[in-house]
Amino acid sequence: MLPGLVVVSKHLIQRGAKIIYWGFSIDVDMTMNAIKARVPQLKGPNEAAGPGDYKYGEDWVYCGLLPPGEATVAQLADNIHSIIKYDKYSIPVEELPLLQRVKSAKDVSLVITSDTGDYGDYYIRHWNARYNTPIAEVGIAMIYSSYMTYYQTGQVIGLLKGCRGGAEYERLTGAIGEGTRRMDALNASHLLTIFAVIIANLSYFATKKSRSGGGS
Repeated sequence: MLPGLVVVSKHLIQRGAKIIYWGFSIDVDMTMNAIKARVPQLKGPNEAAGPGDYKYGEDWVYCGLLPPGEATVAQLADNIHSIIKYDKYSIPVEELPLLQRVKSAKDVSLVITSDTGDYGDYYIRHWNARYNTPIAEVGIAMIYSSYMTYYQTGQVIGLLKGCRGGAEYERLTGAIGEGTRRMDALNASHLLTIFAVIIANLSYFATKKSRSGGGS
């Protein structure tokens, strides 16, 4: 899902959107570091922001790992500050202008959720159904089909499917990157798999014919 998260982050910055990142899985710091390494406009609290860069605390904030579970997602919708007191860098909410402006789901224009499990469902139930906050999903290919129902009912406004979705979004936004490169490798591996299946079937039928001939 990383290529999708990267290209979506780039597009949000291009559009001048304010961004708040948080996560519920223990690898969230690793993911955030990978995004920052690929999106140089995201400047941390101790980094000077130049022209076109995002200033930490005003344009973007990283809240780090939050307590996992649906109850947390529901509570965030009602009162973000009841869960988030400090950001990842131990800066109080009171010193972060962006977080001062965002207190509940009512203050959020769009949630982009990215996970391999049920968190998209949690946001739909507690952010979209209760507060009408738009939801988009950057997910793995295996859960893509289940989200099509949400898309058809309008509970999700957009879906990005795995590495392929990242590559497609790169093409749409003109920011060709890791998703496209990964798809080249994926396509090559799929062709090898198809070739192996063909060879295996040819070998099976050849062996079967040979055995049938020997028996007669």
